[in-house]
Amino acid sequence: MDLYQVLVEYFGEEFEERLRRVLEDLAKENAFRILVGTVISQMTNSKNTRIALKRIENRLGITPHIIARAPIEVLEECLRPAGLYRVKARKLKLLAKKLIEDLEGDLSRLEKMRPEEVRSYLMKLPGVGFKTADILLLFYFKHPIMPVDTHISRIAKRLGLVSKSAGYEDIRRAIEATLKGDHHRVGILHLMLIEFGRRVCRARRPKCDICPLKDVCNYYKLRCRS
Repeated sequence: MDLYQVLVEYFGEEFEERLRRVLEDLAKENAFRILVGTVISQMTNSKNTRIALKRIENRLGITPHIIARAPIEVLEECLRPAGLYRVKARKLKLLAKKLIEDLEGDLSRLEKMRPEEVRSYLMKLPGVGFKTADILLLFYFKHPIMPVDTHISRIAKRLGLVSKSAGYEDIRRAIEATLKGDHHRVGILHLMLIEFGRRVCRARRPKCDICPLKDVCNYYKLRCRS
């Protein structure tokens, strides 16, 4: 099954092109800003993430040195819309200090390392897990690695690409196996899957009747039998 092509046909080529432009914009982003945004996004939605990120940008600025020096109370206040603001403020300060200590705050120093080495380093940083590391690998370092969020995990399990008990790594590899291509295709598929999970393959009341994948979907087949 060509998951990429099925979703392009569902959303349309215009939508695919729009996502391509999103990728181009992300490629211009500062690596630390991507990292900060991903940490902020944990346990909240994209709207709240954008608000909190903008507040930090306007009030403080986003560099490792600025975040490391920022008063914790100010950082917490900026992060308040994203929830867990005290936890996230501590994570960001520890993260900034560690990057200054290891890399003088410059993540581009990791560019010459192999993807698995970069991933291993990133996951030792405060507040960074599989998804956060993979987002940076895909969108900044341009490696064809699929970050897995709750939408992508749900879709993979419902389709039967992995078992219901599958962990992050199994899901990531299964999705990557559905396409061959550079980081652009992986990035576009990542964004399409998230949007598909929001619109169609929802956690509650999925819209199976309009789903272009229902003929190959284990979840749909089980629903039809019941």
